[in-house]
Amino acid sequence: MKIIRCKKIKDVPHQFTGVVIFPSGTKHHYLNGQLHREDGPAVELTDENGLKGFWYRNGVRHRTDGPATEGVSVLYEGKEWFIDGKMMSASDHFEKLTPEEKEIAVWKINEWTDE
Repeated sequence: MKIIRCKKIKDVPHQFTGVVIFPSGTKHHYLNGQLHREDGPAVELTDENGLKGFWYRNGVRHRTDGPATEGVSVLYEGKEWFIDGKMMSASDHFEKLTPEEKEIAVWKINEWTDE
């Protein structure tokens, strides 16, 4: 996986695939120029930002095994649930999952809603 450092988002090469590290320590994962990651958040924020990360697939917010946004900051508190870029409640999110995804996610459901 290619890793580069950039000062600003506009400095990321067109159609880049790999990880970009910014001066704040924030990491962005790209696939063909779009935010994308299969095994974690595509945007990993440092603790000082208060947020943990944002999950993206093919450039849109997406996560089936939990919320696509997690963390707490001055302006934001809690979690946001997305599938294919569409925001929804935690219960609607669960209902949209395939049976296989539900099987994987069901053991986490208390953790998601109790925090």
